[in-house]
Amino acid sequence: LRPDPSFSSPAATEHPAQCGVTNADMRLRAPDWSWSTKIGHQRRRGLPAGHSAWFLQTSIHKPMTALKFVFRKPRLPVIIDTGAGLLGVKSWPTCAKHLATITFADKAFCDVIDATAEGFSLYPELMAISPLTLKKRWTKAAIIDLYNNAKGPGRPAYPTTSLGNKSLEKVVRDIVELLVAPEQPAEIVRR
Repeated sequence: LRPDPSFSSPAATEHPAQCGVTNADMRLRAPDWSWSTKIGHQRRRGLPAGHSAWFLQTSIHKPMTALKFVFRKPRLPVIIDTGAGLLGVKSWPTCAKHLATITFADKAFCDVIDATAEGFSLYPELMAISPLTLKKRWTKAAIIDLYNNAKGPGRPAYPTTSLGNKSLEKVVRDIVELLVAPEQPAEIVRR
């Protein structure tokens, strides 16, 4: 950090580290938010008069597509039924990025299935995920049917055989892996 040359205090040449300001105080830059910063000079509380320190004023401008969580977050990975298709999510920043590109026509809530097959709801107009939903528990067969009915032409079907050997968590993980993987082009049948 360099001091602001327009500032005319005798202590303006102090470095923030010399004043006890840490990186946590400066709130390091996050990749998804636009940050505007202004370095200023202000007397810290608790210090005698004449002692001053640098501080970093930070204002955060969150985009309207910032994802919010009501009460608690679902456990990752997550399957989101957007109405137009399924979305497999392994991290929240990528989830927010993908949801920002989707246009929700009816603005109704969407089903969200977390790693433990617990049901959540996504409210697109608020960009909020909430555990308050009508369908709290999902079964293996219901999750597989949801995927196989909405998978699209370039994705393989998930087998419905030997479900007793697979846990709910494994079924959710496998389906998210299929959703995250790039679509396979349709095979050309040669005669």
